[in-house]
Amino acid sequence: MLAICAAIVFAIAGFKLRDQAVRATAIEQAKLCAVHLRNAPDGELSIHAAALVDRYKPLIGVAVLDSKGRPASVLPELGGLRKFAAQAAHEFNEPVTASVDLAGESSWMTAVRTALHVDRPGESRQLVFMFEGKATAANWLTSSAMFGLLVLVLGVFAVEGAIMWLGENVVHPVQKLCDVDKKPSPDHCEQIQQRSSLNEIGQLARAFQNLCIQVSDARARIKKVEQTSRQIIDKSEDNHNKELQRAKDQATTDSLTRLRNRRFLEEELDSIFEGQRRIGRDFSIVMLDLDNFKHLNDTQGHKAGDELLNFTGALIRGAIRQEDYAIRYGGDEFALLLPDTSSDEAARVAERIVSLFRQYTAFVLTGSKQVTISAGVASLTQNPYASSGKALMARADEALYKSKHDGKCKVSTVAV
Repeated sequence: MLAICAAIVFAIAGFKLRDQAVRATAIEQAKLCAVHLRNAPDGELSIHAAALVDRYKPLIGVAVLDSKGRPASVLPELGGLRKFAAQAAHEFNEPVTASVDLAGESSWMTAVRTALHVDRPGESRQLVFMFEGKATAANWLTSSAMFGLLVLVLGVFAVEGAIMWLGENVVHPVQKLCDVDKKPSPDHCEQIQQRSSLNEIGQLARAFQNLCIQVSDARARIKKVEQTSRQIIDKSEDNHNKELQRAKDQATTDSLTRLRNRRFLEEELDSIFEGQRRIGRDFSIVMLDLDNFKHLNDTQGHKAGDELLNFTGALIRGAIRQEDYAIRYGGDEFALLLPDTSSDEAARVAERIVSLFRQYTAFVLTGSKQVTISAGVASLTQNPYASSGKALMARADEALYKSKHDGKCKVSTVAV
């Protein structure tokens, strides 16, 4: 009778060890999978999860839980997996095992629910990872029978004291050995060795402890390498983006006036126009042209002309806002792109430029025909049928021509 009881104890202990090993493996696999999905953007989490299922063979499926802890999406979308994920969603860091029906075949599976923490403080996403692999009932019965047979044979040839010795020196130390990975300390291993007179169990405990410490150190090194790699990548991307922006600015900036050049206008005009029209905000274009500039070049030389163009660029930069765009359109022709600006507001900006420019040239340029600026203004609100930024710019050019025709040094507007 005592031998039968001991057989049952050994069978239960053997099953518990095997079940704990399966659970521990599932938890570690879930942690590794969580590392792969940690940096996945919210909108691409399902895509990355599907790729992980295809690539990592032990992983059968992944369920993303909503805020109420229910499966919002299951990859792959199978009824058996969804039902199993819903069952596992009620457990946190406690593996759930069950027989799941997949494509008409029953398979034992283990599921782990884990929190996928993101970089934003206080936010996390809950996932359920489902893995195939758990001791089947048949294997359990076979193992239990072998344990029972072994203990029965020992019970026939051993006395009650021998059985008690086995319980004291084998069963209890082995159960404590299962906890070494939870508290891998020298004191814990010493307790196992003192509890058992079998030196091999103590040695096994120490070896297992060293293995746990090595695994812990390896994880720490991996985490450090990941952090260092991410920092290097982020820094490299930041430097690359800055270089690209610097190169783009150089390619779209006029060196003489330090304003944007015609290339910038051709690349960005329609985009700015469509953006303003899409959000229902006004958008104005001002065309500026220097009057009598050719006469200045002919009488005082190109150096005087370049100095005046340089001043014009500085004047225009000081007259507009940071969100506006100033472009040198041609030799002595300029364009202003003014988002969120009405026709009247744009006209006031143009009049300020015309007035200040006239005051400057009257004081600086002597002995020559006075150089002034004429301006034309067109806005999206007053020209609602303009189909593109280029069409609106053509309307501003018409207004500029009107200013020239009416005597120069003027600001004109056009409307439908």
